Amino acid sequence: MTKLLAICIPTYNGGENLKYNINKLIDMSLKYNFDICVSDNASTDDTQEYMLDLISKYDFIKYHRNDRNMGIAYNFDYALKMSDTEYAWLLGDDDELFEEDISKVIAVLKEKNPDICILNSLNDMTLKTKIYTDRNEVISDLGLALTYMSNIILSEKVMENIDLKEIKFNAFPHTIEVLKYIDKNDCNLYFLDKIRVKSLRTLSEVRYSDKVIKYFFKDYKEITDYIFNYSAESKLNFIKKGYELFSFKFILNLRRANAISFKRLYTFKNNIHLIPNKIKLNMFIASLMPIKIVDMVYYVYKKYKKNLNI
Repeated sequence: MTKLLAICIPTYNGGENLKYNINKLIDMSLKYNFDICVSDNASTDDTQEYMLDLISKYDFIKYHRNDRNMGIAYNFDYALKMSDTEYAWLLGDDDELFEEDISKVIAVLKEKNPDICILNSLNDMTLKTKIYTDRNEVISDLGLALTYMSNIILSEKVMENIDLKEIKFNAFPHTIEVLKYIDKNDCNLYFLDKIRVKSLRTLSEVRYSDKVIKYFFKDYKEITDYIFNYSAESKLNFIKKGYELFSFKFILNLRRANAISFKRLYTFKNNIHLIPNKIKLNMFIASLMPIKIVDMVYYVYKKYKKNLNI
C-alpha cells in the first residue's frame, strides 16, 4: 500500500541542523508512518557518512548524493521525485517541523485530497484556511507564502507534471512550477493556516542572507514572467505582496546581517519602481548606517514594541 506522505529534504552542508531535523523526524515517522527523502548536493561536511548510517537502520529513509553541486533547482526537483508516496512535502534542511502540525497536515491531506497544499508558516494574520479554485485568487492572496519552500506539499499528480530543474536562473523554482501547473490545469489548492515551520538559523546565519535583495527585488518579480493565464491585476497584487516582507524590523535585521548596503540597492535600482516609497526610504537610510548604530536602533525599536505589547 502506498504511503500518504514523504518529507523531502534537499541539503548542502546541512551540518548539525540537518542531523537535528532528521533525528526529530525519525521519531515522528515511527508514529505517523511517513518517508524521509534526502538529496545531498555534494556536501563537503559529514552529511554522507551520517546519512549512510541512517539508511542502514531505517527502511523509510532514502538518501541520494549528487556527484557535484547541481544547483538548488536540480536538488529540489530530485528530492521531491525521490518520493513514491501520495504527497511530497518539500522541507529546508534547517527548517524544523512540530508533531502536532504534522498531525494536522496529515489529517487535511486525507480528508481534503488537494492537488497542492500551501502552509501559512509565515503567520500572515490576514490569511485563513481556505480551498482555492481560482488561480488569480491564489497569487493575489498568498504571495510570499508561495515562495517559502517548506510551505509546499504536492500531490503525486502534480509531481508528474512539474520540472523544477528547468528553472535555472531564479531562486524560486518551486513557486514557478506550482504556478505553472495551476496555469495549465484546474486549481485545487488548499491553504492551511497556523502551521509552524521554524528556521533553525538566524538571518545572519542563513546561507542566502547576502542574496535577499536579489531574490526579492528581482527573482520574486520575475516569477510572473513564467505564468501566462493569470490576470494582470493578480500578477501586480502578487508582486506587491512580496514587498510586505520588508517591515522596518526586517530591514534593520538585514542591515545587521550586512545583507543590504547602498551598493546592493544601487545594483537593483531598475527593479524597485513598484516598491512603496516608505520601504525604499527605510532601506536607503539603513544601508547608510553603520552596523553598530543599527544594532542600537534595533534594540531601542524592539524594546519600544515590547512596551507597547506589539
